[in-house]
Amino acid sequence: MKILIYPHDLRIGGSQVNAIELGAAVRDLGHSVVIFGQPGTLTRKVRELDLEFIQAPAPRKRPSPSVCAALGKLARGRMLDVLHGYEWPPALECLIASRLVPGCSSMATVMSMAVAPFIPRTMPLLVGTEQILKAESDFGRERVGLLEPPVDVVANSLTAVAGQDKFRERFGLIDQGPRSCLRFTACPGVEA
Repeated sequence: MKILIYPHDLRIGGSQVNAIELGAAVRDLGHSVVIFGQPGTLTRKVRELDLEFIQAPAPRKRPSPSVCAALGKLARGRMLDVLHGYEWPPALECLIASRLVPGCSSMATVMSMAVAPFIPRTMPLLVGTEQILKAESDFGRERVGLLEPPVDVVANSLTAVAGQDKFRERFGLIDQGPRSCLRFTACPGVEA
């Protein structure tokens, strides 16, 4: 499968990091994945994970006709199967572009605390909490699923965090092991 992932903003953000990391995981499963968007701080992460980055035109308003046209041209030229937008502007732009290309579909992931009501109910959607999933199902969405915000447990492990021993020492934290919480020793009986 050929997939384009379009994060909302590559300057910074949890949803964007998730989009990039999940893109690399999908690629590792044998699919072709490209990342599309405006360059930013997170472009480095795209390169570190050895994903292809394609620069989007700068949008003037959202949804952007120039971005939709670029997505459509890219989808046609590369015979992309799925355009996956993260948050509402990319979701709408992916939806519009996919309708211009036979055989191409679109989907959205919204990790914000609410889903914009103007995202069509027919668009496949992933959300980040059970409460939002219920609200969207009650709203009439038939193709909505839950994707709780993932954490890269290797890159974000206690042993991978530089300076963690000094941090623990400074704040009186004791390591209870990788599966339990850290506890404040300065406050007996109180767990963090």
